[in-house]
Parts: sequence; C-alpha cells; structure tokens
Amino acid sequence: MRAWFRSFVTACWLLRATAAHGALSDASTIASPAPERLLITVVTTEAALPTFEQRVSSWFSDGTQVTVVLAREVTPELILTTAPGELRVCVVPRDSTHALVTFATQQAEDSRHLLRDVRLRDGFDELGLERLASVIHSAAMALREGVEGAARADAERDLEELGLLPATDSAPPSPPPRSAEVTAPRRPARRKAQRMSWLLGAEYGARARGAEALGHGPGALLGLQLPSAHGSIDVVLRAQALLRSVFDAGPIRVSLQTTALRAAVGIEPELAPGWFLQALLGGGVDFARIHPSSRQVAASEPGGQWRGAGELALGVWKRTAHLDFGVQASCSFLLGDVHYTLEHDSGEERLITPWPVQPALSLQARFWGPL
Repeated sequence: MRAWFRSFVTACWLLRATAAHGALSDASTIASPAPERLLITVVTTEAALPTFEQRVSSWFSDGTQVTVVLAREVTPELILTTAPGELRVCVVPRDSTHALVTFATQQAEDSRHLLRDVRLRDGFDELGLERLASVIHSAAMALREGVEGAARADAERDLEELGLLPATDSAPPSPPPRSAEVTAPRRPARRKAQRMSWLLGAEYGARARGAEALGHGPGALLGLQLPSAHGSIDVVLRAQALLRSVFDAGPIRVSLQTTALRAAVGIEPELAPGWFLQALLGGGVDFARIHPSSRQVAASEPGGQWRGAGELALGVWKRTAHLDFGVQASCSFLLGDVHYTLEHDSGEERLITPWPVQPALSLQARFWGPL
C-alpha cells in the first residue's frame, strides 16, 4: 500500500508541474508578442524627415521593421486601413504645437484603433520627433498586448469629431470620449504651413552663342522659396562664368570670356513625390571681356561690353534628404544689337553677329533649409 501511495503522489506532482509549465509558456507568449512591421505615414510639406525612422527604430529591440513615408494630405485610407502583420501609424500635425497620431492594426477578423494627441514644442524639430517616437512605441506596445484599442466604428466617430473625417448624416451620436488624450477640443485639422526656405547651389552649364562659339563654365545660385497654394515660389540670383573661348571674326582672332548675372522669379509645383518642375522668368546682364588679336576690332567699350539679356528657364528637380539635383534648359535673349566690326579708313565692316537667342543647358545641385 505504501508503494501505491508513493506512486500516486509522484504522479500528482508531475501533473501539477506540467500544468504550471504550460501556464508559464502561455503567459510568456502573451507578454512577448511577435515582432511586426510598423509603417508610419507623416502628413507634412517637408521634403524629408531624415532622422525620424532611426529614432523610432531605436525604441524597439524585438526586431520590429520600421518604415517612414511622407504624404501631402490626410485621407481616410491613411488612418483607417489595416493589413495583416502590420501596424499602421499616421502622424497628422494640428498646428506647430500639437499632432494627432492614429494607430490601426489587424487582429483576427477585426481591426483595432487608437488615437494619441501629442504636444510638440515647435513642429517636427529634434525634440518633437523624439517625443513622437516615444509615443509611437508606448502605443504600439499597448495595442500589441491588448491593453488599449477600440473598434473601427468608435475610431471613426472620434476622427469625425476631430475633423479628420467628413461627418456622415447617418452616424449615431458620439459616445463620451474614453481618454483624456482626445477630450480636449481642437481646431479642424489642416496641413502644416510650409516655411520659407533658403537655397544655395552650384551648377555647370553650356550655352550656344553662334559665331561666338560654345560657352560653358561653372556657376552659383542663391535664392528663397516662398510657400503658395500651387507650389513654391522661387526667387533666384545666379552668376555663371563662361570660360575663355577663341573664335574667328573674319580675318581677326578673338578671345572671349563672359560673366552672366541673372535674377529670376518663378514657381516650382510638385510633379510626383520627390520630383518638382521649375519655371523661371528673369533677366540680367552679360559682361563680355573681349581680347582681339588686332586693335582694329571694336566693341561698344574697348576691352569690355555690357549686354542686357532676358531669360526663360524650365527645369526638373529631384529632392533628396540632403541635396536637390536638377537639370535646366533655358534661353537668353540679347537686348540690343551685338556684333563685331572691322574699322577701315573708308568706314566699318560688319564681321559677325552672335545669336540674339542663345539656348543653354545646365546641371544643378542645391542645399536648402528653413528660415
């Protein structure tokens, strides 16, 4: 009997240990949800937020894949659409000191949603991005563990109250808010105002001048970008040094070096994400330093000539996190009768005339930053 009793006690202990081990395994599975993809969409007119993706990734140590994309405006799809194995986050600036962050994830056959109202200091500055990264991490953990989250219908009602979704006539009365983070009344969402930016760049271009031969050389540009409803307004100052060229003007050999100074204003609408079209209208002067091989060649002023010029330009820019790269085609229109003459005792002989319309092509790169 004693042997049977000992066997019975041993079996009960083994069953209890097995049940406890299974309970610990289940608790471990609940406390440590599997890593997933984290897709963050930031609604902004900024060209890039180069450090934001790294800031968010630094908060996750479980293999979560973080991707940050930019959008120009908020849509229902951005803040409500879900996908299996993916947590979607949308950051919508309310003004320079507040941003609304929405979360959407697919769980079983239903979706779960969460809203966070985040206080910023000055828009998407360094402190603002770090604050957003912290809030995104804490909310993602709460959704994964099932601590927080609401059904889609509840999220739609909250978003309608905040002005991010159009109100529907058939929508039932909204229930009282569930948390203090969405109870404070806010103004309707609007796009973050684009700031005025400075431009600083370099270029290398070539200009066809006809009888004066091809001119080419480096240049520099300085400008401002002003916000507008249809694209940035550009105000640009450019200077280009066309390197020395040598050509024949009748019997005379001429060496020419030109400095082109231009001021222009135009518009820069967006063609596609990261791509911009630039159209400019301006004018300025060309200062031509002329060195003939004979004193018989005359210009309006010996050794130098100022030439007025108008200019039309059309370019395409690719914007990256640190630099913009562009190609620009332009036409300079010489204002006045520019020509070379040879003096004789009996008078002047007209030798050559540069093209009055001179097409050009240049490759450009520029830095930019907010003022």
